[in-house]
This record gives sequence, C-alpha cells and structure tokens, in this order.
Amino acid sequence: MSTNWPTTVDEAVNLLVSTLSADEKDTFRTTPHSDLILHHFGLGQYIRNTFGLWQGNDDLLRSCHPEVTDPYLLEIIKQDPDGASTRIIDTLWRRLQS
Repeated sequence: MSTNWPTTVDEAVNLLVSTLSADEKDTFRTTPHSDLILHHFGLGQYIRNTFGLWQGNDDLLRSCHPEVTDPYLLEIIKQDPDGASTRIIDTLWRRLQS
C-alpha cells in the first residue's frame, strides 16, 4: 500500500492542480458541468489508479462521502471507486471555475 496517496478530496484536487498542464486545466475548466462524465475513462481512470482507489485507499474513499457515517454504508463506499473519482472530478472542476 502506498503512503503517497492523498487521503482527502482536497489533497487529491491539489495534486491534480499541480500535475495538470495549463492547457489541460483550461480544457477541463471549459467543459460544461453536464459533460464531466466524459472524463470518466481518462482523468477518472487516472484518479482511480494513481490515488489507490482500487488498492485500498479507504481514507480517500471515505473523504469522498463525508455525509456517510453509518459503518455499514462506509463498507459499501469502499467498493465504489467510480463514485469517488466522480466526486474528485466534480470538486476539481468547481475549483478551476474560481
């Protein structure tokens, strides 16, 4: 298990902001919110693989769903890397809008 994985949505977004080129940020920034799903297999796959969402980064998975406190539901969340990457993409998009 990597110790270099981000453990919160903010950490993940900060890493993406520092990693993406200016052109990539501009392209992403100008994507309409309703079209963010188009990034599921590109950026989303990068997030899922690089940030350990399939390899046990439970802290980041939980951070993507702060509203969930039920222990049973937290176990289900650990099995939803797709939903977690969607939350990170949405947060990145919102940050780049400001």
